[in-house]
Amino acid sequence: LLAALGGAQPPVLQGAARIIPARVPIIKCTLAAGGGMPADISIGVNNGTRAVLYLNRQLQALPPLRPLILAVKAFLQHHQHNEVFTGGLGSYTVASMCLAHLQAEGVAVPLPQHPGSQH
Repeated sequence: LLAALGGAQPPVLQGAARIIPARVPIIKCTLAAGGGMPADISIGVNNGTRAVLYLNRQLQALPPLRPLILAVKAFLQHHQHNEVFTGGLGSYTVASMCLAHLQAEGVAVPLPQHPGSQH
């Protein structure tokens, strides 16, 4: 996968990428899109697409969610707690925590739909 990403045309990656060995191995890289966006790509998990669809639905349904997630991620990055493999919090965990916070504050958080559902 790493070789395919590195040799893609047009280029998908910017600069070097490395594999972080963990329970779920991660490709740590910088995407060429968006002017060089840092990305972690998990290897060997099959629920990533469903998680992306779920979070996109939540972001559309809850306008305060995106800025809250970005603020928490900026805080974690400032304090160097944004890397899962060094004990920090990953994006999905941060999003889940932010959803739970909004729910605790009385915001109606849409319930997750059945995993096979595309709505």
